[in-house]
Amino acid sequence: MTALAACGGGGGSAPPPPTARVIAASWIGAGAEPAAGDILVLTFDQAVTLAAAALFDDEDVLLAAGDSLGTITSAPAVRTTHSIEITLGPGVTLSPNSSTLDLSADQDAALGIAMQPATTSEFPVSLRQSDGQPPTVSALTIAGIEDELNGRGAAGGTLQVPQFVPYFWAAYDDGAQPDAPIAWAFNLDRPVTTERGSLPAGADITPWMTKIIEPGESISFDVNASVRLTPGSQTATVMLVDESGLPSEPVTFEFLVVAADDSLRPFENGQTWFLDLSRDIESIEAVTLQGGVRSTLVTEGANGRSDFDDVRNVLGLWTDMGIADVGDGRSSNDVVRELFEAAVLARLAELTGRSGFWFRFDRPGTFPSGRVTVPYASFAFSQICIAGAASATPTGTLGAALLDARNESQEDDCQTDFQGLRLGVFLETAARIGLQSGGTSAFQTRFAPFAPILGGNPIGADPLDGERLLGTRTGPRADQIDAAIDALAALTALVTAHECGHSMGLVANGAMPRGLYGGDAVNFPLSGSQPPENANNHIENQSLFPGLATNVMSPALSLDAALDLGTAFNNLNLAYLREHVLYDDR
Repeated sequence: MTALAACGGGGGSAPPPPTARVIAASWIGAGAEPAAGDILVLTFDQAVTLAAAALFDDEDVLLAAGDSLGTITSAPAVRTTHSIEITLGPGVTLSPNSSTLDLSADQDAALGIAMQPATTSEFPVSLRQSDGQPPTVSALTIAGIEDELNGRGAAGGTLQVPQFVPYFWAAYDDGAQPDAPIAWAFNLDRPVTTERGSLPAGADITPWMTKIIEPGESISFDVNASVRLTPGSQTATVMLVDESGLPSEPVTFEFLVVAADDSLRPFENGQTWFLDLSRDIESIEAVTLQGGVRSTLVTEGANGRSDFDDVRNVLGLWTDMGIADVGDGRSSNDVVRELFEAAVLARLAELTGRSGFWFRFDRPGTFPSGRVTVPYASFAFSQICIAGAASATPTGTLGAALLDARNESQEDDCQTDFQGLRLGVFLETAARIGLQSGGTSAFQTRFAPFAPILGGNPIGADPLDGERLLGTRTGPRADQIDAAIDALAALTALVTAHECGHSMGLVANGAMPRGLYGGDAVNFPLSGSQPPENANNHIENQSLFPGLATNVMSPALSLDAALDLGTAFNNLNLAYLREHVLYDDR
C-alpha cells in the first residue's frame, strides 16, 4: 500500500518501522521471590529474534532503583515467536507484582521488524508470577466463521475478504484460570494502511482494534474503520498473555484480500425486498379425505381473496365471521395481518442481522412489466410473493426463487410461470403437511385452537378476540393467539430469508473463494434421507446447529426449525450478506 502523504517541504526517507515493545513480564521459579537460575519471560508485540552472542542484562532494561536481573552469564533463548527467556543471575533483586520493567535505549539482544532492536514502550510492565500454565489459543478466524467453513476443515477453501475486515475472532483457554487476557499482539504479514499512515508487515495493529472479551472463552478484535489491508494472500497471527504474564503460542490464519469493485460487491447500494401478499390465482380450502385424513384442496382460478388469506382461513387466522371493527376501523382480520407482518419483519431482521436489507410489505413501486430480472443498479428493489400453493398438484415445496450469483440483478420472484415453475413462498405446503401431522406436533399445538377442520374457533369468531388482539385482555386464548401468529410469521420469515438468499447469491457451489460451499453433500452431509443433489446451491451444517435448529440455507426447512431460535444463517453465509466475505465464481 501507499503511505499517506505528509505535509511540509524537503525530501527524506520513509519513517522506520515500529520497534518491538515489551507487553508482559513473567517470573518462573519455585520460591517466594526470584532467585538465580529462575526464568524471566518477556513477551513482545511482534515477532522477535535474538542477536548472536548478545546477553540480556541490566543494561538492556529500565528497572526501579535497587532492582536487578543479577549477574547474567548465559544468552537469552527464544520461547515463542513473540517471547524470550532470560536466566536470572546471582544477585537478582526483583519482587513479583511490585517490580516494573521496560527496555532501555541500549537494548541490543531482542530484534524485531527489519532486525531493529526492541526498545522502550514508555509504559513499564509489572513483573507477574507465572502460574505454570500458559494460555492456549484454539482458533483464529474472521467474522466468527467456524473451521469447517473458513478453510481449515475437510472441505478446504480460503476465505476471501475485502480490504476492510470488520473483525477477527479468537477462542482461547487458560485452564482453571478463567481470567481475561492482560495483553495481546495481532500481526499481519502484509502492510496495513491506517489514518496515520502505513504499518509494515509484522507490526502490531491492536492499537487500531477494539477488544471485546469473554473471559476464559473468546476475544473479538474489532478493526478500526480506517484500516485497509493489502490485496493478496496473507497470514494473521494472534498471541495472548494471561493474568500470570505467560504468553500463548501464536496461532495463524491464512486468507485472501481482494480490492472489491462493484462487480464483486453484492450489496453496494443495499437491498430492498417487497413482500407481496396479494397473489390470487387459486382457491385453497381445508378438506377431509378418505380415511379421515385432513388436507387442503387447491382449485385453479382467482376467487377474489388472496391465496395468503386462503391459507390463513384454513389455519383459522382469517374468518368471514370476524369482528368488523376492533379499533380505528380495523377488523380482526386486519389486526391479525398487522401483527403477522410485524413479526415477520422482526424475525427477518434477526436472521439477517440487519445487514443493510430492508424488507417491507408496503409496495415501493411497480416492477418493470415483462421483466423477470433487471440490472441491480437500475432499479430500487426485488420482490417475492408470499402466497399459496407451489402448483395445482400437491408438492413438498415451501419456496422457489431465482438464483443470482453475487446479486447482480433485482429479481421478480412473483413469477407464476418461470420455465414452468411458480416462484414465491408457498404456505399451502406448510398448512397441508401440518394438518396431516400428529396431534402433539408444533403445528397442531399452535393452530388446532383456531383451524376449523381441527375443531378450532377462528381468531375473530370470539367477540372478545378484539381485546385479545389489542393486548387489553390476557389469558390462555390470548396466549394461543400470539403463539399461532408468531408460528406462521416464524415459518414465513425463514422460508422468505431462504428464497431471498438464493436471489442474493446464496449458496454458490464450491469452496471459497469461488463459492460458499454449496453442492457439497460429502463434507456437509444432508439430514434425513435427502438425495445428494439437494445440496446444489444449499448447505446444511448439522454440527453447527444442534437440536431442531438449522442453517437458513439448508435444503429442508420446517416449522420446528423456524420456531427454534438457534436457526440462523451460518456465519459464512451471514458474512457474505454483510459483505465481510466475497466470492468470485467467474
